[in-house]
Amino acid sequence: MKAGTIKRIAAGMLAAAVVLTCAPEVSSAVDQTVTAQAAKKKKKAKKTKNAKVAYLGTAFDQDYGVYVGKQILGAGELAAFSDIKASGKYTFTTNSKDLSIKLDNSSVKMLKDSFGKDWTRNNDYLSYDVTAKKPGTYKVTIKEKYKGKTRTLKKNAKLYVYEPEASSEECTAYIGDYISLSTLLSSSAAGDYNFEVVEGADTVLSVITEDDGAYTNLKPIAEGQAKVKITDLYGKDCGIATVTVKANHCAKIELSDEAYYYDDDDNQKPGISITRYSDDTAQEDSVYLSDYYDLYGEDEDHNVSDPVTITSSNPAVVSVSQTDSDEEGDEESSDSWCAAPQSEGDAVLTITCGSQSVQLPVHVKVYNYDD
Repeated sequence: MKAGTIKRIAAGMLAAAVVLTCAPEVSSAVDQTVTAQAAKKKKKAKKTKNAKVAYLGTAFDQDYGVYVGKQILGAGELAAFSDIKASGKYTFTTNSKDLSIKLDNSSVKMLKDSFGKDWTRNNDYLSYDVTAKKPGTYKVTIKEKYKGKTRTLKKNAKLYVYEPEASSEECTAYIGDYISLSTLLSSSAAGDYNFEVVEGADTVLSVITEDDGAYTNLKPIAEGQAKVKITDLYGKDCGIATVTVKANHCAKIELSDEAYYYDDDDNQKPGISITRYSDDTAQEDSVYLSDYYDLYGEDEDHNVSDPVTITSSNPAVVSVSQTDSDEEGDEESSDSWCAAPQSEGDAVLTITCGSQSVQLPVHVKVYNYDD
């Protein structure tokens, strides 16, 4: 738009504002002018929005990026479109043969199978095959071809590629925590790599892998030091990361916000109330106690290494026991305690962890089916 045109529009709007103030009877004409301008701006804004990528994912962040190697990245990691057409063709052109990006056909097939071949939607479910052969800064241009027309959605976006390198800083973790393998690298980029626990395997660190093999963590299981060797997908040695595992001793126990009940007079009481039914199914009436207290370690972390023990001041009213997990793949928890009501009355449970303890009052009510 030329400068003279802008001045004429501005002058016209100013004059219209004066007319609106001085002569209300012609306001309908002014409203039409304003409405037409607003509609024009709205149409232009909508066109601009559809012509751009909604956002570039974290892979285009200089502090994040991707690793050298082959990987499958989701839309949130690479790029998500504000609008994507089912029959459109989307290409990622790079400025180097050392970097290639393509839509992952399996994710496209999944969308077509789920929503039909004519799906048109945001591409949150799409994924991309990315191969980076060398580290560096690359430029990526994203284009869409739809109904014979090609448009550029993003031009020369910078994508940062890092060599996976073991972190030079020692990683500290507590028993019972989970360590993401990415924390053992010097940069937090998306990508795949190989690892091997070369010291402390199954004694200090345990390897936890999902059933489908898609995700792997390290679980600290005992105090000590372990070393993890990292290599990229081409077999290049990326170094050794050191992990020091510590015990997070219990520093405090508190009753949770759930540890209260109301008596028959609707007065709030500290502790919990358990109902015992007259058919003698005490175990079915049992209540798990982990919801009623909170453990705090030395760093305020709830994941405490010390085991929990719970005792009852009156086992004839309420007894306590630690449950065993029989389900495959499930592990026994150190705080998997439950309270079983035995008879009507009151008792106090003492919860102990390390050198800390707290008391939980329990009131048992008996419900008779015959009453």
